[in-house]
Amino acid sequence: MNVSFEAGMAVLEALAGSKHPKTIDQIRSQTRFDQEIVQETLRILETTRYISISQASEIITLSPKLWSLGFCSKATADLTRVADHHLSELVMSTGESACMAIIADTEIVVAAGFNVPGPMGAEFEVGTKVPALACAAGKAILAFQSLEVIGELEKSALAAAPAQGDPHAFRREFEEIRSQGYAAHWTGGDGAKCEMAAPIRCADGAIHAAVGISGSSSRLTDEVIPAMAEHILEAADRISRELQCLRAATTYKG
Repeated sequence: MNVSFEAGMAVLEALAGSKHPKTIDQIRSQTRFDQEIVQETLRILETTRYISISQASEIITLSPKLWSLGFCSKATADLTRVADHHLSELVMSTGESACMAIIADTEIVVAAGFNVPGPMGAEFEVGTKVPALACAAGKAILAFQSLEVIGELEKSALAAAPAQGDPHAFRREFEEIRSQGYAAHWTGGDGAKCEMAAPIRCADGAIHAAVGISGSSSRLTDEVIPAMAEHILEAADRISRELQCLRAATTYKG
């Protein structure tokens, strides 16, 4: 089926105009599209990560990806506000600069940052974009996506570098990230900088964001990483739980 641009915009507008998530039936009633058009439109929007669909209840919400297009949904604003406090605590507990980032298609966008002063600290600038597969935050988010999304990443990587591509590399790395709960990534000459990040579970249960730290690999050594990971996982868990509580309170008031 060829879904029109107008159908996609109508569904996004229906979601953006509501204070609460919607069901498929509610969207169909509001847009007056038939069931087949609504389901195909939602499938495309979910594949491109503009929306999230709860598999258990079929509740549909906008994703933070729209933030990178200049649209700030309430969910993204809540995420940024909640993260700010926990970022400062993460900096205090680790001694490294910290950030919260969201995924926007194939890139990661820094949505909030708290930098350690001085020449030794990494600097996070809000709005900075980085390829998702070239940073810990991106890997932490992507590892928890559906097999369909991971499969598309594999295809893209193999198409870009067929001679060097390993068709199972992503799955192995992502399996390790899911097992330990966080991602580590080294950048710069000889891995001079180490990044670590853990996924944030948004109020709708989807994973579109991550919280993490960045610092010199001379400080973030193999011996130190497990202890740092505990602080990052704790920050991610606290942000996730606070978002759940915020959503519950909003739903109650509504």
